[in-house]
Amino acid sequence: MKKAYINGMIHTMDDYKIAEAIIVENGKIIFVGSSIDVLTHLDEDIEVIDLKQKTVLPGLIDSHLHGLLSAQNMNQINLSSATSIDELVKIVNDNLDKYPDEEWIIGRGWNQDYFDVKEFPTKDDLDRINTDKPICLIRACIHICVVNSKALEIINLDSNNLPVLEDGMIYLDDKQQPNGLFSESALDYVYQHLPKISLDDIKKLIVSFNKHLNSEGITSIHSDDFTALNGVEYTEVIKAYQELAQENKLHVKTYQQCLLPTPEKLNDFLDKGYHTKQDYGNYRIGPLKLLLDGSLGARTALIEGGYHDAPSEFGISTYNDKQLLELGKIAQYNNLQMAIHGIGDGAINQIMRLYKTLNKDYYREDLRHGIVHCQITEAQVLEEIAQEKTVIYAQPIFLHYDIHIVDDRVGQAKGSTSYAFKTLIDKGVSVSFGTDSPVEPTNPFNNIYCAITRKDLNGSFDKGWNEHEAVNIYEAIRAYTYEGAYQSFEEDRKGTIEVGKQADFIVIDQDLFAIDVEEIPKTQVLKTFVNGELVYEK
Repeated sequence: MKKAYINGMIHTMDDYKIAEAIIVENGKIIFVGSSIDVLTHLDEDIEVIDLKQKTVLPGLIDSHLHGLLSAQNMNQINLSSATSIDELVKIVNDNLDKYPDEEWIIGRGWNQDYFDVKEFPTKDDLDRINTDKPICLIRACIHICVVNSKALEIINLDSNNLPVLEDGMIYLDDKQQPNGLFSESALDYVYQHLPKISLDDIKKLIVSFNKHLNSEGITSIHSDDFTALNGVEYTEVIKAYQELAQENKLHVKTYQQCLLPTPEKLNDFLDKGYHTKQDYGNYRIGPLKLLLDGSLGARTALIEGGYHDAPSEFGISTYNDKQLLELGKIAQYNNLQMAIHGIGDGAINQIMRLYKTLNKDYYREDLRHGIVHCQITEAQVLEEIAQEKTVIYAQPIFLHYDIHIVDDRVGQAKGSTSYAFKTLIDKGVSVSFGTDSPVEPTNPFNNIYCAITRKDLNGSFDKGWNEHEAVNIYEAIRAYTYEGAYQSFEEDRKGTIEVGKQADFIVIDQDLFAIDVEEIPKTQVLKTFVNGELVYEK
């Protein structure tokens, strides 16, 4: 049956066009125009729905998050409110009764920069919670975790058998014994011992997270899931998504960012016949995802010249140029898109050296290679990003936290050309928005607010940080709709409300183009539609 939605404020995001009505049939939009013109399409097989002047937008696309990690996070202890190590301990203690049968006590979301004393917790702090069960508490950035003594006993590492790591760290106490902190590649020594999960459990996680995303107006995601779950091979992740898509239970269209960190794993993936744009309905295979550095908050982002407030610290790089080119050549030869995590300017410069080489010496048309995060930048690399047609997966919500630390970490000069969303957009770069959930919550309206105001969510500043990089509301919503579709090669399917496109759209309670910017975070989603199907109603 056809459905006509009339009497709305429909921001099509097709240029600046506004409509009053759309008609949906078989999951696609067949008419966009005025409510009066709908009359010419009326027949006995059409249902008419009055939007009552509510605002309609294309379905929102979060262009980088960790879906399975986020789903797990919703079922684990939330530590984001901790303002001290004592409070961290209390939050875990207060939640122990909720997880009586779990093998491990797991929590996520702490950030020592929010503590009254800005120090990392250690095993001694966690031993105050429990010494009989292993505990693992993961930092908000997911680049560091801390465990208790029982977990260290299971992991079986001490001063006699510590591995040598180039791109990770097992932190030691004054007796040169592990103090419970692990970062970057060292996390594997912890995660390999966490409980395993079944295929049905994976599917349940995806479905539950889809419901949450739909409630926030998100109809599509680019999700990095291959290494999210302990002991789960990437083929199981693909199978879970495939089955849900076939069963019509996948209500968030998912473009898989495929974390395959070695040539061996990448070639295995390709030998199985997987490739960018492989389509299973609401699930598609996307780019090769690589992690090149860490995070600014954990001081593992790669900073050229060292950290401003710690000149002897540079962060980490997981690949040298030769190793990165080896993976890039395999991807390029097989027409595989790439999306590389780069936060520090050292990592971003390294990524651009790779992309310039690939575009010059191993050219393939329109692979839309990208940088995930792209935070600390100097002016020259912004020019290179535009010249090489590199796409950017940005997270403006990071400003909520980072504006309090960035000048200390990298200095004001380098900070002034960082998080340069407006400059990149003005240079013609495709910039999409995401949240990197569970690093930050998936709320899109907080994200949009930070992009427009360059402020945090707490009202700490009268003036935005680097206001010259603030985007306008059209650019922000475009980054949450069309650009995400473009970066997954689906701009002809979704991302705008146009005839012929899939009927992914949302109804919200206020017009983001008309309200004061301070009201944006209060926005509520009333309805969410995917392929014309109502998947959420407030």
